[in-house]
Amino acid sequence: LIKERLSETTRKLPTVLSADDLDGVKEKSQINPAIHLLNLPDHISQSKSDSSCDGQVQIVYQRWLVVIVVKNVRDAQAIRKAAGEHISDVIKALQGWKPSREHGELYRKDAPFRQTYRNGFGYFPLLFTTKVITNGDT
Repeated sequence: LIKERLSETTRKLPTVLSADDLDGVKEKSQINPAIHLLNLPDHISQSKSDSSCDGQVQIVYQRWLVVIVVKNVRDAQAIRKAAGEHISDVIKALQGWKPSREHGELYRKDAPFRQTYRNGFGYFPLLFTTKVITNGDT
């Protein structure tokens, strides 16, 4: 759902790649600009207030890492400038958006790593989380 949303709303970044698409990608063949979408491991709340019915109903936080990739061989400042508009587009598309009735709104959180520059490429990570209520077999 997030991949579809990004594909529909970020026209200047038409290429949205999921983990399956990224398998074996090397910088030489890197499509750019592009968005890489990766599902990180869920965060399971340990708080008793986030579960009920002896754990049969529980709140789970899905975490989605969105990495904007741009290339500019001049310098890091040119890369940041090129990425700025794309970063704004992604935030506008996802922040506060509900992927489905089962999901809560997407919230932006601290990314697990900072922006990186390598071989003329800039990688700009944004982390979004959404709350999902899971139900066990009762």
